[in-house]
Amino acid sequence: MGVALAGVVFVAAANPDFEITELRRSDKESVHRVRIWTQEAPHYHASHDSVVTLVQGGGTLYLNGAGHPLKVGDRIEIPRKVPHYYVHQSTEPFSEALVVFTPPYDGKDRIPVQVPHRQVLKFKSATEQGQILSPGEKA
Repeated sequence: MGVALAGVVFVAAANPDFEITELRRSDKESVHRVRIWTQEAPHYHASHDSVVTLVQGGGTLYLNGAGHPLKVGDRIEIPRKVPHYYVHQSTEPFSEALVVFTPPYDGKDRIPVQVPHRQVLKFKSATEQGQILSPGEKA
């Protein structure tokens, strides 16, 4: 990841399933568009707090081990040093969120963590939410 400038897209080379685009920045905060096609790797930010507002898609944000289902319009705060990751579970192609970081995010403060594997929600169709399956279980 490189220097953060307005309009710069950060894509984690090890995980092409998400992208982060900076939309604007001040001396106190930065605003980013985050798109996730499958899921993020679990991580935390050592020196950044964030506020996430989901604007497209839907899924579950795992925050310090607890799952928080998110739908469009939902907003959640993520304090610094709290492990988290998002799993896209919508029939939309990806989930998109606006994320405000304080202080401004530099693209470097992303520390990977190990967390237990979580259950995955499978959709049978666009109108039916389906069932929760354990890893390896078939629909």
